[in-house]
Amino acid sequence: MNSNITSPVSQEMDQIGRQVIASLYEALIADGHIHPEGKSEDQIIAEVRKAARKWSNRRPMLVGVDFRSDLLTQARRLRRRGKLHEAILYYATWFEHWINRVLTRNLRSLNDREARQMLRDVSLRGKFTWLLGLVHGKQIPERHIRAILRVSDVRNEFVHYKYKLVDVDAWTDEDEPLRLQQQKAQAAVRYLTEFELRHFFRGPSRNLLRRLRNTGNERTKPKRRAAPRSGLGMS
Repeated sequence: MNSNITSPVSQEMDQIGRQVIASLYEALIADGHIHPEGKSEDQIIAEVRKAARKWSNRRPMLVGVDFRSDLLTQARRLRRRGKLHEAILYYATWFEHWINRVLTRNLRSLNDREARQMLRDVSLRGKFTWLLGLVHGKQIPERHIRAILRVSDVRNEFVHYKYKLVDVDAWTDEDEPLRLQQQKAQAAVRYLTEFELRHFFRGPSRNLLRRLRNTGNERTKPKRRAAPRSGLGMS
């Protein structure tokens, strides 16, 4: 047997390994356990591995599931297939996952129960406006907030469909507004992805994490990605 041939299982394990490294990297950098300034990418990855071993040897490594990559993969796939309402559902869910993740990143003033209560009690508009400003001192441009809220409204109209009657003589192509909303949604996704990298990661860490995330996005079969919870201390 040719030892140079890589089996699907080996490819899958390699992919999972990169996803785990990306997740550990994101958590350790964002929480300040690793400082990437003045270091090469190889040095940073080596520190991630060392810190992960130290962490796991001292205490249980708590993880949470980050669905964002899979949600975005599904949204884009459905959009390409012309299933516009279904794609909107995934885009809207991605926006909710993104803001919840960002709001709880490095949030040390609340415990887990309080943070979950905060996310349940504040509306989507509130999260993207005053709460983001309160927690992190950051703002999202109004045009993206409008697009996000409209996508959420369209998702709710689809999920809670009321079977409205329409005049056949006044019928218009209902897919055109959906296509426009998805264009705006995709623009918001790009902005928010870069917003998170720009504000929470510095120096070479930003480009390295971008590449690790992109490698995960290229897989063809959606998988859940385990991400260590931010805010866990290390001594």
